[in-house]
Amino acid sequence: MLPLAAHAQVGIEKKHPSYKDNYKITGSVKGPFYDPHTKSYFELRWWKKGRKWRQAYLEAQSLVFKDTHGRLALVKDLQTHTFIQTHFNISAATWIGLQYYCDEQRLNWADDSTLKKGDFSAWSYRWARRDDIRCGFMNPHYTPELHMKSHMGVSYIGQPPMWQASGPEKEYDFFLVEYPTGKE
Repeated sequence: MLPLAAHAQVGIEKKHPSYKDNYKITGSVKGPFYDPHTKSYFELRWWKKGRKWRQAYLEAQSLVFKDTHGRLALVKDLQTHTFIQTHFNISAATWIGLQYYCDEQRLNWADDSTLKKGDFSAWSYRWARRDDIRCGFMNPHYTPELHMKSHMGVSYIGQPPMWQASGPEKEYDFFLVEYPTGKE
């Protein structure tokens, strides 16, 4: 990977080799906006054609803002959730940095931390009341190719936007990126 200093563009830069003419395929919808609570910038991005959670995860990591690589947004507390609702008019399904690992019945954030019982969550009513979460049909070729166990990505969905897990083959046009700069 090239050092960040090798990129002369100002603002958001893309380096993922599989995307040509990146802003014809993906672009910024709104932001980045600085959240003093998390010391991160957040940006809502879109694709011309929907992408799976794993693709959004890789795309977010390929983006750079203020010399900081992005990641799918971590919404670990009410303050961050409120910040996102205030600054972004999320009206369509939007990937965030949370995954449900079916085999272990575990929720992991994009920074590898685990969402535990008692932690903040913003599950949609339909998901909050379920204790029989099923991952549904899994393509047997999907998991080995990506060296991952069966999982479901989590997205904001509905109005007001709340969390919902979706299978690994689900594609959405939007994803929320966080740039954890540590300062404004």
